[in-house]
Amino acid sequence: HTMLDLIGMLQYPVIMVCTTGLGAINDAMLSIMALHGIGASIAGIVYNGMPTAPDPIAVDNVRTIARLSKLPTLAVIHRLPAPVTPEALAEAFAEFAWKPLLPQA
Repeated sequence: HTMLDLIGMLQYPVIMVCTTGLGAINDAMLSIMALHGIGASIAGIVYNGMPTAPDPIAVDNVRTIARLSKLPTLAVIHRLPAPVTPEALAEAFAEFAWKPLLPQA
């Protein structure tokens, strides 16, 4: 069995985690197609590992994936320093947009 099988069985909304570098657009769009193929709901995308001083390609990849997918961006998490500290994790999660994940009233 695969993770896609598990997602299909559980029927929970998916939070996609994407990279921002080379191949990110292709990886994201293929994953979205696979998830839509099983009828999965995608809550949004978290872009992980954005360089602190991102190059234009990383920035454009995030914009392009957001435009093509029409999915909300939940967070852009910058590359964390090693070793990862609790403070660095707290700062990264402070960027997370929780609102799209909350039940609608």
